[in-house]
Amino acid sequence: MGRRRTRGFTLIEVLVAIVLLMVGIYAILKIFPRGFETLERARAGTIAGRLAERELERWRLTASSLPDDIIATDAQGNPLDAKELTDAGFLPDDITPRVTGDFGNSKTSPYYEPDSVFLPRTIHGERVTIPVGEQGQVPFYVLAFAPIEPLEPNKLNAEWIRVYSTPYRRAYTLAQLAATPPPPRAFYYYLDEATGKFRFRTAGYERKVKLEYSYISGGEAHDVLFDSITVQANDNDYPRVPSGITSAYAAPSIAQFDRIISGSEAVYDAFEETKDIGDLAPDKPQGKYFLGDPDNKGEPGIFVGPIRFHPLDSGRQVRVDYRVKDWSIIHEDFETGAGSPVQLSLANIKGPDFKNPPRESNAEPLGQGAGKGRYVVLAVLDSGDPLTALYYGLHPGETLTNETFEVDYLHGRVTIPAAVGSSTRFRVYYRADGDWCVQVMKPAALYRRATANEQPGFRKYGWDGSSNQLYFYPQDVGQMVSVDYQTTNGERITGELHQIAPPGANGQCPIWTKQGAGPSDFGLLNTPRANSYLLVRGVSLRARVLYTTRGYSRPKVAAQQISTWPWPTQLVPAIEALPEAWHKLDFDTELTRPTE
Repeated sequence: MGRRRTRGFTLIEVLVAIVLLMVGIYAILKIFPRGFETLERARAGTIAGRLAERELERWRLTASSLPDDIIATDAQGNPLDAKELTDAGFLPDDITPRVTGDFGNSKTSPYYEPDSVFLPRTIHGERVTIPVGEQGQVPFYVLAFAPIEPLEPNKLNAEWIRVYSTPYRRAYTLAQLAATPPPPRAFYYYLDEATGKFRFRTAGYERKVKLEYSYISGGEAHDVLFDSITVQANDNDYPRVPSGITSAYAAPSIAQFDRIISGSEAVYDAFEETKDIGDLAPDKPQGKYFLGDPDNKGEPGIFVGPIRFHPLDSGRQVRVDYRVKDWSIIHEDFETGAGSPVQLSLANIKGPDFKNPPRESNAEPLGQGAGKGRYVVLAVLDSGDPLTALYYGLHPGETLTNETFEVDYLHGRVTIPAAVGSSTRFRVYYRADGDWCVQVMKPAALYRRATANEQPGFRKYGWDGSSNQLYFYPQDVGQMVSVDYQTTNGERITGELHQIAPPGANGQCPIWTKQGAGPSDFGLLNTPRANSYLLVRGVSLRARVLYTTRGYSRPKVAAQQISTWPWPTQLVPAIEALPEAWHKLDFDTELTRPTE
């Protein structure tokens, strides 16, 4: 019986088998990155939803404190109008980073911000009921958003906030003004629209007044949001245009002033800021506020935003204007005991060892004064005064003190300092990798119809009676408005809801009843009666969450000259093609508040 011979694999067969195996392995490996990418998108969406829902829920519970509007303003504190937005190439959904310099963005190169030119971070008219102070403390209120920066970032000695209360009523003749009761029994003003002069009822003492108005200059409309004057004890005229605001607010064509637009003005009794907290003693005159650090510890009130008021002003309704410094500073509120660990919504907190070249060689610290150089700050909200209870995140390798607390920068955990005692409500401020931002946007509480010289803009809508169409400006895209009117058959329509659509061919933003392409989807549902008054109110709130991932979202841009009138022209450095892609998720809710 002969030997049985076993045949092996040839070299070619082995090579073919290896190639087939490698192709299979490569196909499997190709699946995993897509799977990981899908999981990462889902995780980011969950985090974004949690951050946005927390912000919207806060305002659902405190709708009575809603600001009148949250808008984008230029370096002089004035709203960006439709022409400025159009000239700058504004796109509602453009979230790519824009270089510092445009419209006086407060950052300095090489920092970038998502949508920095149009960042809606001016809070206008936040409603506040001044509380009662506890245990000998003066009453205080913590702003909804912080840290803050000056209302007019490029102006020397600019105000940080404006606090105002009682609205003035208009007297249409000087005789009517003289016949009104003097303040504080009543507050009246007279306006000569042709000359731009205001006059007020004498009170026998000085008082501060806040003004808002629109004026026509050279056939174009301009809006003034932050203007104030000190009214003397005797009768005086107070011209606002052209001499009153030439250097601080107006455009170069101010010499062509035509008139103040009738009905555009609003006048309020303003609170006066004091630099001495002793002025808030019960035996001192009321109507003042204090924003700062009474103990001179070096941490100003601009960080956590507490405003202290006179005890006799407790219960008064006031409004506050201010400007958010940076939406990428995340703030989260917690209720827990001292010494407890807290898990933040975001991990990879920007700390002393954070690097992100070429965009950031080092992370930007939070805080001023005592908090300078710190990356996580904790404020105790129920201590009687938050400024007396500020704590700072510990740097790696540092020794724990009474003013610091432990931070796990990698995993996003903080340990509440034991020194806070029995306090239970805290607010933690920090920045996170990915430049996570939670922006809040709100349309105007009340709109007026634009005149023949005006385009749709801040608090103004355009009206086309031939198509029953309302028009708004780009900053309001996506927001909801409620419209009341009377139809041609006498029916009264109240609360008709519409969404502001993206710009059309004319650059203006119409309303639509639903997101569709058909002509019937646009405009009011019924035809208003001729000369019918339209009551248009903003009724929505949007939380926009932005973050970055690896990728490229914009090309390299060459250096350019940017005009920053009335300041000298600035050279904006070239922008590199940064290895980052920006992502956006919008969350909306409808909010209602009793009309005044």
